[in-house]
Amino acid sequence: MRSFVVLLCLTMLFSCGQKKANLATDETAPPDAFVASFPELTLPYSLIQPALEKSPGDSLLISRKLMSRFVPDSVFKGGFRKNDKIKFHALGRVSFKKAETYLFVRASAASKTQAYLLVFDADNQFRVAMPVIRGNDRRRIDEFVMDRRYGLSVIHTRKGREGQLLFTKEVYVYNN
Repeated sequence: MRSFVVLLCLTMLFSCGQKKANLATDETAPPDAFVASFPELTLPYSLIQPALEKSPGDSLLISRKLMSRFVPDSVFKGGFRKNDKIKFHALGRVSFKKAETYLFVRASAASKTQAYLLVFDADNQFRVAMPVIRGNDRRRIDEFVMDRRYGLSVIHTRKGREGQLLFTKEVYVYNN
């Protein structure tokens, strides 16, 4: 009987951890619950434009009010029209203990779908953002890769006039 009580207490203790917020409905979630609600990713992580165009479903939806609490609206203004009703979806997160957390977000409106990288510091405060896949341009394919050394690569591929594949590759590293 005594071992059952100890087991029950341990179960209750470990189940009282950080509760994940429902990003679609909970507009008052604290920053740590907001960040913890993104699915954990393993590196290397890659994202390609055609895969981004498929909707991930409502289970990963983030309300616009909640997103605007943690990320400035100016992050998304450059990629969308003023009156676009943007839908946000959580794609995933990569966290480093006692350091920054990278959140990947899908932002879509009727005219365009983009992916953004959002960086939060150790205190879950927003620091910087960048678009990693920009829109639905059929003439170009964008790809994003975060490697195991935390390098961030954005690769743009397009066909040249004579049918050859041309690409540009931009590599970034976050430095606080």
